[in-house]
Amino acid sequence: MKGKAVIIFCSLFLVVGCSNKGSMKNINSPLATVIKLQSAELLMDYAEAKNYIDINSVYSGKNLIDSLSPEQAWIEIVSFMPNSTDKKFTRQFKYYDYDVIESVNSGKAEVFFKPKNIGNKGITYKLELRKDVWIVYEIDYKS
Repeated sequence: MKGKAVIIFCSLFLVVGCSNKGSMKNINSPLATVIKLQSAELLMDYAEAKNYIDINSVYSGKNLIDSLSPEQAWIEIVSFMPNSTDKKFTRQFKYYDYDVIESVNSGKAEVFFKPKNIGNKGITYKLELRKDVWIVYEIDYKS
């Protein structure tokens, strides 16, 4: 009798536990999206990076370089000094030089990298939720 009750309880537990798995959504945080974007850009994996950024929104208008299209300007900026060993001009992002502040309000979010050193610039990534995915639509560099 006890054995049947245990088997029924375990079966019920498995059924309920497995049915909840499908209802859980896997939405990365805005910070995770920014880190994935930076990682893909560092590796120059443009196809992957496009999953996290609205290139036209970020690189159109004032950010165009020499009349390049937004995508061409983005690739030009991202591919800057790929093999640099210079400590000042590097593509490596030193997260430890910044305090990271993430704020989320409804379908909008900001990730602010606040510099610990006066010489560094602050970086603000503005994101919006599109089809359950956070997308960077603006990047702002502040002194």
